[in-house]
Amino acid sequence: MRTYIFILLGFLAYFYGDAQDTLISGYKEWKDLDSELTTGFDISTYKTPDIKRRGLDLWTYFSHTSTNTNYKTSNLDEKNTESSAELDTRFFYYTNTRKIISSLSAELYFSNKHYTTKKQPTPPSSIATSKSNYFNNNSYIVWDNKWYFTKKWFLSYGVSGQILFEQLDFENSNETQTNKRKLKDFNPSISPNIGVGYGRIELVHDARQAIYITNALSKLNVLTRALTDEEMYELAQIISSVKNARYLDTRLRRIHEISTMDAFFKSKNLISDFGPLYYTTLNDMWLYGDRFIRESGQEISFNFSTLHWSKRIKNESNHPILTDYGDAYSFELNYRLEQPFKQNWQHSFEANLSARISSSFFHHPSDMPSIGYWEESTDYNLYALYRLSYFPNTRTSINVWASPSLNLKDYHQPTPSLFVFNPKVGGQLNHYFSPNLQISANADIQYLDYDFKLTDRDFFIYKTFTTSFDIRLRYAFF
Repeated sequence: MRTYIFILLGFLAYFYGDAQDTLISGYKEWKDLDSELTTGFDISTYKTPDIKRRGLDLWTYFSHTSTNTNYKTSNLDEKNTESSAELDTRFFYYTNTRKIISSLSAELYFSNKHYTTKKQPTPPSSIATSKSNYFNNNSYIVWDNKWYFTKKWFLSYGVSGQILFEQLDFENSNETQTNKRKLKDFNPSISPNIGVGYGRIELVHDARQAIYITNALSKLNVLTRALTDEEMYELAQIISSVKNARYLDTRLRRIHEISTMDAFFKSKNLISDFGPLYYTTLNDMWLYGDRFIRESGQEISFNFSTLHWSKRIKNESNHPILTDYGDAYSFELNYRLEQPFKQNWQHSFEANLSARISSSFFHHPSDMPSIGYWEESTDYNLYALYRLSYFPNTRTSINVWASPSLNLKDYHQPTPSLFVFNPKVGGQLNHYFSPNLQISANADIQYLDYDFKLTDRDFFIYKTFTTSFDIRLRYAFF
């Protein structure tokens, strides 16, 4: 935990000067937003040319969560707190053409979480406390593709794989005794998928960057005239294409990018003064004008996927106490909408209806005699998300969202069933201190209604309100 704190403090200390400058300039940019020269160019009409993108990011997370729960059926109050520090490295490669959209991503993730739980009966009497420390190392790779066999219809296919290692240290105590235990868990899995869909989501943040650039130059009074919609579209296409160039030296890449932008404005006789203000503004809008992903369009798809996993849990003596393996088959109907409006706002909506059939085998080799059994279940899920995003300037975004979900699980037996209702609301603030360093603050509130019915007389019900807050740092190497 101390290591993660030192990393956070080091980043903040090093970039403190930049942080002050960018916050001040961001505020000035927001103040001038309403007076910007905005053309009639609609970024939602933009069509992405053939592009390739690569990235390597380093994320650090720090979070704290507290939950209060009252169990109606057992007259029990429970308080939970969770503190965590996480380190996440991600690589991605993305290709977008008119025929195919393909992405390959890999992640190496480490986390350390500390949980504390206190249980107290109602009316109050004795208090039971449990503490646990959870270490997680998760590696995964995901390959997703969409092949457009017509202008709007596409075939989706891909595969994902994961290797998960976990270690848990438990400590339970009450007024009379304390018990400690350690568990280790190794869990590999693989999941191929295939589907069909209609529609297309376009990347339009390069078109938004074109507007940022022309607005900034207009405020300097160096533009000889306003750009036509055709010229704005051409500029956005050049921005998208020039980012495909690969250079080992980032300085040479920047020279190529700025020179290409400069050549466009000169070829159209759009600039009246090629002084230092022109070039520094062009460079600033190039560095920060595309920091946030903007998308436009809608699509609906039907997907089928399978999941195959195995799991082995060992105790502190390295003896296996549980093995688990199984398969799952999922059917999903998805809808997604991305709609930019008024240049600085974005509507996002997602809906998902799914069914999953699972079959698992559990084996307890430590029991005498050894016990093994199969469990089958079907999950039905309904999920929706609405998000409203505001981009007050090139460095900052503000998001608010709401997300209800409903889950019903059938254990393929006469009575057992599980019902979960889980609505959430939250918000997020993102800010770039530099083109490579981003900070994010997230907060959310969620309600959980959990109803597990074993028999008509044996059931388990609880309702929970949870608030959480976390701060994340991201550093992009390229």
